Amino acid sequence: MKFKLRGHKFIIIVLLLIVIGAVVLINPFKKEVSFGLIDRCGPIMNMVSHSIGTESACMIKCKSQCGVKDLKFSRVEFKINMQGCNNCTCFCK
Repeated sequence: MKFKLRGHKFIIIVLLLIVIGAVVLINPFKKEVSFGLIDRCGPIMNMVSHSIGTESACMIKCKSQCGVKDLKFSRVEFKINMQGCNNCTCFCK
């Protein structure tokens, strides 16, 4: 009877250690860092040319910048501006 009780305690301790290790590795409580990327745009032949013209281009640049800052890419906010430069905001953890 005592052996079974000790075995259950051991299993519970091991499971708690695994859960604590997973929380430390994932760290869901880490705050997001945000920064904006500058879209260099200008008129070319009655059209506006953008260096960040699409959401996918914004995402690629954000992933690159997060990597440079030793952070993990989280998400991106991209807003198209037909009259001027687009807005690209990166979020990293």
